[in-house]
Amino acid sequence: MMGNEVCENSEVLSNKFGEMVIAMNRWIENLQNNKKIDSYFTRKKYRKIAVYGTSYFSKNLQRELQKTDIIIDLVFDRNSIDMIANREVDVIVVTSLYYYYEIREQLMPITNCPIICIDDIIYKL
Repeated sequence: MMGNEVCENSEVLSNKFGEMVIAMNRWIENLQNNKKIDSYFTRKKYRKIAVYGTSYFSKNLQRELQKTDIIIDLVFDRNSIDMIANREVDVIVVTSLYYYYEIREQLMPITNCPIICIDDIIYKL
C-alpha cells in the first residue's frame, strides 16, 4: 500500500510543478511582449487587492505591482485567512495554482469580493 501512496504523491507534485512552470513561462513571455499584470487590474477596475499566498508567484506579483497604481492591501495565507474578513478590497488573487479551488471554497464564506487565480490573469493579458 505504501508504494501506491508514494506514486500518487509523486503524481500530485509533478502536476503541481508542471502547472507552475507552464504559468511562469507564460508570465515571462507576457513581460517580454510588454504585457504587464497591472493592465489586467486596471481594465477590471481593481485598484486595491489582497494576495493569498507567499510563494514565488506571490513575491513576483508583489514585485511587478510595486511601481504601479495597484495597491496590495494584504498578503495572507492559510495561517492568517481570517484577516481578509473585514478588509475592503476589490479582488483577492490566489497565487497557489494547484489548490485554487480549495482555497476559494475556504474564502467564499468570509468575503464577498471576487476571488481569482493568478493564472487566470496571466493567460488573459
